[in-house]
Amino acid sequence: MPYTQVTLSQLVQEVKNRWESQPFWTDAEAVVYLNQGLRFWNLLTGKWQKKELLLTPFPLSPYIDLPGSLTYGSRVTFGPGPCLEFASIPELDRLHPRWRGETTASGGAVPATPRRWAPLGLTRIALWPQDAIGGKQVLVDGCAATPILVNPGDFADMGSQDLNAITGMAVYLGSFKRGASAILAAKPLLNDFMQAALQQNDRLRFSAYFRKVLSLDKGRTGGAFQTLGLQSAAAASSQQQGGQ
Repeated sequence: MPYTQVTLSQLVQEVKNRWESQPFWTDAEAVVYLNQGLRFWNLLTGKWQKKELLLTPFPLSPYIDLPGSLTYGSRVTFGPGPCLEFASIPELDRLHPRWRGETTASGGAVPATPRRWAPLGLTRIALWPQDAIGGKQVLVDGCAATPILVNPGDFADMGSQDLNAITGMAVYLGSFKRGASAILAAKPLLNDFMQAALQQNDRLRFSAYFRKVLSLDKGRTGGAFQTLGLQSAAAASSQQQGGQ
């Protein structure tokens, strides 16, 4: 299936089709599970991308707040120049101890145009050196906010792998309504979701947490069942069933 616009009503029907027996959740609950799957998918793969044209701040500041349309930035360009070099805040502290006060007009060893950028959490970035004038254009390329589907006709662009992963995660989340046995039965869907994310974003392979989640390292325990903080919920569900 090529990339296409898939509506919420189509996604809900696909979730129903993937459940082997009569669904035990309402359509409204399926919408919640699907939107949660969309959020997890975008978090792991950066599936939905967006570019935003921003301006350097005035009064002067090395920090630029990202708009709500972006979840995080992945590449930054200042004016018509090349992409800025990516750095971390500790790197800026080590390489340029006075970077918070240095501007493009500082002179000396400080360049006359921004050379590096660093993320501060997900919603703010820093430039070194900061623009000495303000109002200059900064193009931020990053992960767009996850599309949240509410009405039946709302849609998201996705391909077959996206569709399978997201609807599988929705079915997995729905299994929590039936307790530990249903969660364990649906666990392969979670594994498929994480493997599909790995195929979309190979950098996840270098994450110690992600490797532990998928049990990619021998001798590590936990596995995919611990993903997204769901193990405690399963344990609580099991205890509740045992007390009935």
